[in-house]
Amino acid sequence: MLAAVLFDLDGTITDPEVGITGSFRHALDAVGHPVADDADLRWVIGPSIAESLDRFGLP
Repeated sequence: MLAAVLFDLDGTITDPEVGITGSFRHALDAVGHPVADDADLRWVIGPSIAESLDRFGLP
């Protein structure tokens, strides 16, 4: 009998890039650090949020 079915959504079934980069862009804008619309924010995918914010000089 099958007890469970597991799905690996993050990067396998779905592409979270747009959501992650859009959320980070929105968060930076909300604290007064707007980012250009054409800025490549893919580097925020992977590192911790603390590391990503540190790159912008934010606590």
